[in-house]
Amino acid sequence: MDYTNLSKEELIKTLIELENKQQYGLSWERKKEYLPPSISKEEQIGKGIFYSADTNTHQLIEGENLYALHLLRETHKESFDLISTDPPYFTRNKDLRYTDSFSTHKLKFKYSEWLNFMYNRMVIAKDLLKEDGIIAIHIDDNMQPYLRLLMDEIFGEKNFIMDIVWQKKYGQANDRKTISSITETILLYAKNIQLVEFSRIPLKEDYVSKQYKNPDNDPRGLWRSVEMYKDKNPKVYPVTAPNGTVWEKPWNVTPENFQKLIEENRIWWGKEGTAMPRKKLFLSENKGQIMNNLWIGKEFGTVGDGKRELDRVIQKRSAFLYPKPVEVQKKIVSLLPNKNIKVLDFFAGSGTLGQAVLELNQEDDGGRECILITNNENKICEEITYPRLKNLLTGKVEDKSFQENLEVYKIIQKEPK
Repeated sequence: MDYTNLSKEELIKTLIELENKQQYGLSWERKKEYLPPSISKEEQIGKGIFYSADTNTHQLIEGENLYALHLLRETHKESFDLISTDPPYFTRNKDLRYTDSFSTHKLKFKYSEWLNFMYNRMVIAKDLLKEDGIIAIHIDDNMQPYLRLLMDEIFGEKNFIMDIVWQKKYGQANDRKTISSITETILLYAKNIQLVEFSRIPLKEDYVSKQYKNPDNDPRGLWRSVEMYKDKNPKVYPVTAPNGTVWEKPWNVTPENFQKLIEENRIWWGKEGTAMPRKKLFLSENKGQIMNNLWIGKEFGTVGDGKRELDRVIQKRSAFLYPKPVEVQKKIVSLLPNKNIKVLDFFAGSGTLGQAVLELNQEDDGGRECILITNNENKICEEITYPRLKNLLTGKVEDKSFQENLEVYKIIQKEPK
């Protein structure tokens, strides 16, 4: 709309209409974070671990993750199959740590600081994903609605996959007046949901033995049958059984496709050929069961399990209170069936994702490689993330032995003189 020729009264009226117009989405004060004029990553000689040029190579990058992400966009654009990350949650009693003076700016919109922090990183994260890649983000109940809207804006609402509900602990606190939370959300988004292929869970043996039979000795092997009609289907037409019985139902397929199924011997009429037709589904064509979005702590671990495993691997009691369990990270990585994917975590924290990738590679002879990015606030990289990976890769952990390569880098920033 051209506002140049409007009168003062017309402009005021237009502004009032715009202010009163309801909009769906997030509103916050958008600010870009400061970037030094010169950023580079420098290999930390003596910290890397090398076994063979033929094995998997992982990277640990110490430094401000926004700087590291900008560098990765230059070298690894559209390179990652999966990004799995656990950003800091917004709390009223802890300010978000920024790298410049922006954190002292008083913002009038609630959560603006956190939303800017996430937006600046998630925009780059999208650039780093392959077209068929996905991103998994851990988030708590308070910030999940805001992150969901933010991700809708960046990745597109159509590329939302699922909210996974993960049971993070068994016991509940009784310090709230309403309901105690024992779960956490993992938001899943795709870069292009039409291109993503997800893993499936193999069918259980007892289910197969009960459900799949082969009463007609079909050379294609075991099969089970399912109904072929629904009352809500719009079109009703007759089909004739081998014995001449006519069945008239609102079938799930067109008459032409029904005839094709008959010709391919995919219709079961019962042992006597008199039963209502059912479609045969062969075990050999079943790719497995799709995953669901409820991840129970007993199967995927809790933060308590994560803490015990971390302390065991670094061989001391760490100050890191809420590390994610290895099993939940293995499950996230296993969402993709490809065993040779590239994985990124730019809020790497205690390095759980790195251990998950190592364990999966050992279990299925995979070729997964990961890049972990973390700062060294409270010496987390120096005393937790790096020692964890080093101990796992050098045989210092009982029942854990992984012979894969690790490169260690540090982000270097130069200010103008």
